[in-house]
Amino acid sequence: ARLAAGILSFRRGLYAQAESELRWICEKDPANGPAFYYRGEALNRVGRFEEAQTLMERAAELMPEDARPFNTLGRLLDRQSRHTEAAEMYRRARELQVVSGP
Repeated sequence: ARLAAGILSFRRGLYAQAESELRWICEKDPANGPAFYYRGEALNRVGRFEEAQTLMERAAELMPEDARPFNTLGRLLDRQSRHTEAAEMYRRARELQVVSGP
């Protein structure tokens, strides 16, 4: 229920509230990929890029078949002018999108 509440807060643009709810889940369930993904996205949206990258890396580990964490990692790396690494993340995201379809 907390995961659903955190995701709903995120989708409503209540990023601080979403981050707080999702932080609790990440601490209690360190294998919950969606919690790490949405928490990382919430931090990304409020400009906490370094923290967002750490969480997104964990989400990518937990959700290796999901393109979304890799796409976000690409954007975060581009922001740091780490374009070669960003290109690799975008490539991985595209490969996953082709495999899973639209």
